[in-house]
Amino acid sequence: MEGKINNGGILEIKRGKNYVKQDCLEQPDGRYCSDHCPQFGEPEFVSPFKANIGVTMVLRICQGRILDFEKFTDER
Repeated sequence: MEGKINNGGILEIKRGKNYVKQDCLEQPDGRYCSDHCPQFGEPEFVSPFKANIGVTMVLRICQGRILDFEKFTDER
């Protein structure tokens, strides 16, 4: 999976050829998943020795969820 945090702090995941802003899982009022949330972690590099094949970055989000990325960019 490819993802990024855009320059506004919003999480985007690549779907097909385009990046799509991700909705907040906790707030159904149109908010995006972003670094304004206290549960939004910093992207963490994963050692190739500890990672699943291809995973290079992980991002912790709300309720302890962890997203695995093969390619990740932080534009902040």
